[in-house]
Amino acid sequence: MEPYRSYMKIQLELSKRKDALVEDDELYAQESRFMDQMEPLEFEEAREALQAGDKETFITRSLEGISRLYSDEAIEKALEELSPTYPKAEKLLDGYRKLIQIRDESAADDKSLEALRKTRDQWEDDLLNIQK
Repeated sequence: MEPYRSYMKIQLELSKRKDALVEDDELYAQESRFMDQMEPLEFEEAREALQAGDKETFITRSLEGISRLYSDEAIEKALEELSPTYPKAEKLLDGYRKLIQIRDESAADDKSLEALRKTRDQWEDDLLNIQK
């Protein structure tokens, strides 16, 4: 928890400024990379399932792990690694990259943010809708 405290301190400082949107975005990216250093347990379960020859559980646990990642880099890497075993991962990766583009080009008003949330929720639903 102690290493994360510095992020919390910066976030508190930024919350007091109205013009801190760019800095806030960069801080979120840094926090995301920090959080992804702690790999979700689902990935370990996925590796164990793969070693046991259980491809279905491997895919399920991998997708659940991906849903718990924070940074764009980690999500993209995990989907790329999964794609040889699970072809839908390529479609999910394309969809995620489109989501990133929408996010990056989106305005910060309530209507735009709500539309972005709906798009993200649809992508997450598709992520966890496992094709057999």
